[in-house]
Amino acid sequence: MTINNSFQLLSFNRKVQDALQTVERTLELERKPQLASDVDHTYGAKYALVNLTSNTSIIAIISCLNKLGLDSIVLQSIDRSKPCTLRFDASTTAKFIKEVTVDVPVQRSYEETETTNSKSKKGTFEQTKTKVMKVR
Repeated sequence: MTINNSFQLLSFNRKVQDALQTVERTLELERKPQLASDVDHTYGAKYALVNLTSNTSIIAIISCLNKLGLDSIVLQSIDRSKPCTLRFDASTTAKFIKEVTVDVPVQRSYEETETTNSKSKKGTFEQTKTKVMKVR
């Protein structure tokens, strides 16, 4: 066994152990899920385990295909006399619907004041312009 394969096996076993610990936390205290290789079992139990996991994976795949729109009617209409390949093509488009102006709540605001002194024939006057920008 190469070092890479050994590392992958150890990594896989560690991920399975972490998953088992997570499952143990969610199950009742009496149940203790374990790897099949760590438990004494009968010869027929191996086949029952393979049957259970195979059925579970088939159900998961069928469920995914149903979510993609391939229901039982479509799946039954596939010609079983020759191999079949599923190809998926997805595309997305963006469409501008509308423009909306909203007030965003922010705790800051600022005020800018500009003072101008002007002289004219009638006298001197002071003009004050105030710009207030409040962002909510």
